[in-house]
Amino acid sequence: YVSHLYVVISSERDSLRDFLKTRGISSEVHYPVLDYLQPSLRKDFGSTELEKSEQFSGTILSLPCFPQMTKDQVKLVVGSVNDWRPCS
Repeated sequence: YVSHLYVVISSERDSLRDFLKTRGISSEVHYPVLDYLQPSLRKDFGSTELEKSEQFSGTILSLPCFPQMTKDQVKLVVGSVNDWRPCS
């Protein structure tokens, strides 16, 4: 099984994450600090600018995605994301 992340993009990621949590759905912020911005790599890549990577790192959210998910669990996640209303 190769699919291990199902990532969505939202400018209001934290609001979506909080909403999903109220429905018992876990989510993750993967790579909140990009590799080249990690303290151990800054000396080698400090002048690197990856504008799109930096933009997306603040907006991506990983939803549950694993082979054992039932159809009902998938429906709950999809339905909850569709029910969520952004603040703006």
